[in-house]
Amino acid sequence: MRPFLFALAVGSLATSAAAHAASTVAGNDKVAVMPARMAAGVPFSALDEVNAAIASGLSLAGLEPIAASRLAALDQQKKVKLFGCTSLACLGRVAESAGGRYAIAVSFARAKNGVAIKLLLVDASDSTVVESAEGVAGSPDAGALIEVLRELVPRAVRRIAHVALPPGPAKLPPSLDKPAPSSALGASSSTGLARPSPSAQAVATAGDAAAADRLLSEGRQAYESMDYDRAGALAARVLSMPGLDDERRLDAYLLQATSLAITSGPEAAEVPFRLLLRARRGFDLPNTTSPKILGAFRKVQLEERMIAEQVRAVGRNRLIAELTLLSEPPVQARGGRSLPFSLRLRDPTSVVASFEVPFRREGETSYSVLALKRDPEGSWRGAIPADWTANETSFVLEYYLVTRDDSGPLLSRGSAEQPLRLSVSAGTIGLPKPIPRWAAWVGVGAVGATLAATGGLGIATLGAQSDYDRYAQKGLTTVIDGSELRAKSETGHRLATATLGTAITAAVLAAATAALIPFLQEDEEPAPEAHP
Repeated sequence: MRPFLFALAVGSLATSAAAHAASTVAGNDKVAVMPARMAAGVPFSALDEVNAAIASGLSLAGLEPIAASRLAALDQQKKVKLFGCTSLACLGRVAESAGGRYAIAVSFARAKNGVAIKLLLVDASDSTVVESAEGVAGSPDAGALIEVLRELVPRAVRRIAHVALPPGPAKLPPSLDKPAPSSALGASSSTGLARPSPSAQAVATAGDAAAADRLLSEGRQAYESMDYDRAGALAARVLSMPGLDDERRLDAYLLQATSLAITSGPEAAEVPFRLLLRARRGFDLPNTTSPKILGAFRKVQLEERMIAEQVRAVGRNRLIAELTLLSEPPVQARGGRSLPFSLRLRDPTSVVASFEVPFRREGETSYSVLALKRDPEGSWRGAIPADWTANETSFVLEYYLVTRDDSGPLLSRGSAEQPLRLSVSAGTIGLPKPIPRWAAWVGVGAVGATLAATGGLGIATLGAQSDYDRYAQKGLTTVIDGSELRAKSETGHRLATATLGTAITAAVLAAATAALIPFLQEDEEPAPEAHP
């Protein structure tokens, strides 16, 4: 499996014509155009145009590009090794093996504001850097990438002594008067990566589509006539056309792959088959296909599935790494009472769709599942019911935590094979208690109020008695009013009666409140949480 060939096949045919055209330009230095190193989001069609643009720019600068197809052939002959070739020494060896003086390598990488582009020009004679240039394209489409390369390529080739480029900034004007030739993206009298005007491009696109259909039809006829060399050559011509739409490109890949499998062997068919499968994930060949072709296709198909699975696994691991459990599950439980869970989760992309707590008693073979619900504050809450926790001798609860999205499990704590454990003490549910706890507090308040009233009345009674005694004592020495003495006596009796009544009421209320206690409902204990 050679990932570098993914980009190689896209640009190889488009650069070959530019290489032949360069034979008449001044200078004799050859430059090996290395396969572009792809980044996620950069389409194959963009790489096709980028490779063609680089070859065109080198040709117009007086240099002879060595087509990527030539480098691929050397790799298949095991004369060079392109896979993982990123060091200066490796780039120099590849260029030298291909008969070139220089190697030019372009790589792409994601950037916050678009796609970062890095261009490296290496001298094969001593594996040193002639020029290193960088830029950023606003988007991954071909137009934006080529616009940056229109500055980077001239900047690099200016460092080669014999190349005579006009002075001034490296920005070069695009061609506005004619469409791009099929060998590249375009050319003008100015040196650089030229591009056609939108109107000329529209005319060229319509003509190129008809030409591509004609070539594909001829290629299929040649294939049916067993002229596989001609069929492969016609497919290569279609793939070298600029601005080719995806459907025609993929049809050409299929024609090229099946032809190469017969004429050059299964390995030669791997690149177009790989490009085809990456664009048409569900594509398949019938089992009646020639074993030679089908064997090459199945090999690539299996490798692509493995690559896709690895990519999905990496992406999923990154997603899981962003999730963090911010609170801890309960650490104790009582039988006959519900066991609440209240868990907080850091989920910056809101990917978690469900949060489950599978649970069982130690020794059981299967799990029940508690589905937590997310409340408005973002916590996931739920409770194992009291009738499930009820027991007479205590037991060990086994459980684990698992979050999920539409694709399956994400962050988890514990597992079915190695669950978390929690001891549940003995306890039963018993009969339900109908009286709410606030009734006891009302009783306590009433007792307190009556006791306070009793105390106040008792003080008033003592005062009335003292007043009566003083007035009666006065009658021993002077004449007093009997009716007033009688009134004071009656007042004292009334206060004494009231004091006794409130005291009895307080005692009754206290006894009633105490009698309610066994029948009061119990409050649920909140689930313990740990702070992050």
